[in-house]
Amino acid sequence: MRRLKKTGRCRTLCARRLPSGYDATVRSVTDDERQGVYAIRNIVSGRVYVGSTIKIRKRWGEHRSLLESGKHHSIRLQRSWIKHGADAFAFEILELIDETNGLLKAEQVWIDKLYAACPLRGFNVLATAGSVAGRSFSEEAIAKMSASRRGRTISPSTRLLISAALKGRPRPESTRLAIGIGRTGKPMPESYLLKRRGWKHTDAAKEKMRASHTGRTVAEETRKKISAKLTGRKVIGRKNGARSAETKAKISVANKLAYARKHAQETI
Repeated sequence: MRRLKKTGRCRTLCARRLPSGYDATVRSVTDDERQGVYAIRNIVSGRVYVGSTIKIRKRWGEHRSLLESGKHHSIRLQRSWIKHGADAFAFEILELIDETNGLLKAEQVWIDKLYAACPLRGFNVLATAGSVAGRSFSEEAIAKMSASRRGRTISPSTRLLISAALKGRPRPESTRLAIGIGRTGKPMPESYLLKRRGWKHTDAAKEKMRASHTGRTVAEETRKKISAKLTGRKVIGRKNGARSAETKAKISVANKLAYARKHAQETI
């Protein structure tokens, strides 16, 4: 049997022996023991995989399903499973945890205690519980993950859950800037235009827009750009571009109010 080369942190960990009280901590899985830290141990080699979960029985079933289908995330555990077979593995409860927020902390203690992240002692790929820091994927793995997600459709119920989770969450300024740059010069999709056709804002939405625009001043340079862009444009929905008497009256009142505000500010 070829021995792995001991390097770095592994040299220190593998030089030690497993805790003498390790076997005494093992407990069997029962229906009322659902939350805690567990281990999957190869009884032939003694190597262990340590994890934590809120439903221990269910998690063991998930591990078995992934291992039997050859899709387990720990390549070390998967190879050992293929080599020794299912009968060579035991599922053990290491510690039961009352508080869910203490699971990862307890898992980390057991990973360090049993050297589960050491290639010669354990099957854990990552040395830190609940973190993917330091994990790298090959170009082939990245291509496979990309291909598996391509063309995947999200169900309406999942879309609603995602929408509810993101609603009210402000976007960072960098994200807004990137979106703006990405949309610059691109025409709106036809599907979006068809969806917006005939759209009417609610009274609440109108009030929000009115409040957001109240008191806003437009720079002279911006005014010139708007004027130049609208020059010669035909107005849709009006015959020969004519405004109704009601619209003219509203514009007149708005202009008078704007003039009055400007005059009041100049006289102060």
